[in-house]
Amino acid sequence: LAGIFAAMLRLPVLGELSKVLRPPTEGSGLRVIVLEVGRSEEFGAGRIQVNPWLPPEHVPLPWPLDDEVAEDLSSRGLSLSLWNVLQTNLSDGAYLAALKYLHALVSQSKAASDQLLQVVELPIVLRRRQGAGADSVLAGIEQFVKQRLAEVQCAGSRQRDWTRNAGSYEVWLHRGSDPAIKVRVTGGGRSASAFDLNGSLLTGGRVWAGSLLLMRWLASLAGSRELSLGDGPVLELGSGIGIVGIALAKMGHKVVLSDREPVLLEQMQANIEHNGVRDQCRVLRLEWAKAGTPQMRRALASQRFTAVVGADVVYEEATSKLIASVLRHALPRGGVAIFANGHKYRRGIESFRPTLMEAGFEVTGVTVAVGEVLQRLVCGDFEPGQEYSMCVARVPPEVRDAN
Repeated sequence: LAGIFAAMLRLPVLGELSKVLRPPTEGSGLRVIVLEVGRSEEFGAGRIQVNPWLPPEHVPLPWPLDDEVAEDLSSRGLSLSLWNVLQTNLSDGAYLAALKYLHALVSQSKAASDQLLQVVELPIVLRRRQGAGADSVLAGIEQFVKQRLAEVQCAGSRQRDWTRNAGSYEVWLHRGSDPAIKVRVTGGGRSASAFDLNGSLLTGGRVWAGSLLLMRWLASLAGSRELSLGDGPVLELGSGIGIVGIALAKMGHKVVLSDREPVLLEQMQANIEHNGVRDQCRVLRLEWAKAGTPQMRRALASQRFTAVVGADVVYEEATSKLIASVLRHALPRGGVAIFANGHKYRRGIESFRPTLMEAGFEVTGVTVAVGEVLQRLVCGDFEPGQEYSMCVARVPPEVRDAN
């Protein structure tokens, strides 16, 4: 089909199609956040762009598509825009071009199929009468969407609310003219396997504001003299679906992503594979209460971690002591731990820093507001006025000597 498409998608018809395309609305189910990376001493969300639209260099639509361009266009919601424009009164040429372009996107980008899962019913039916050529193209689109649905099987794939477990999230970390670091993850579903050992719905199955704030902070540390993750591997606690650890891997770090629940570990591994960082990442089932057992102590010490990170890991009063124990065993040679935890609506958060200090760590931190955009999209009405505690814990020389 590629040869046929190349012969038919010419600049005039692509120019016509480009003129009628419109960006998807915020409630369309597209979930892409662009975070502008600042200096290491700048905390909070910074400048945020939600669901970026086509850049000038992609208007008119580029053709033919390579995989990188297809992924970029899909991330910008082009699949949703093409689907929407197919419901309008296009000329015959633009209509067939829209179908063929959509076919090209779903054949090269899983993000494109994920977007269509937000809006289509299977089998796919368009109101406009199809010709033989259009029918075959539509059948091909449906086949790719069905394949993706079988891979995801996420009950939240149609969830358009960012504050619920959803099909996919994408975060770009952007610094000046440098290429953006892009992380795309699939969220957890709401099946029976998505509940923890206490019968509660897994909080790790979605993206929280803490992950986004921590990602931006960690990205800003490149070249910092005051705070560094070191040259060794990084351990992430409470990785959930893996968005922070995957971002660190794309920054060049070796990362061990950890969590307790098997369903999250499976989704985490799938997200690692999708982002192409399998060689930089390992997945570890880690129960914090068992970090002091001989087997786990040896396992943690053997990794020679130089840093530990975690986002939204404090929810109970007992959590602080458990994390302090994990840090002691994970960083026997010294190192740094960096956390972003919700400051409101979290039991135990007030005792977190004091507990780490009592355990022998040097602790500094600030509290920041999440900002209007993250408050609206990620925190929602059930966490009004949310703030985050950004915390650094260092292993001082006397603790290193003791170990």
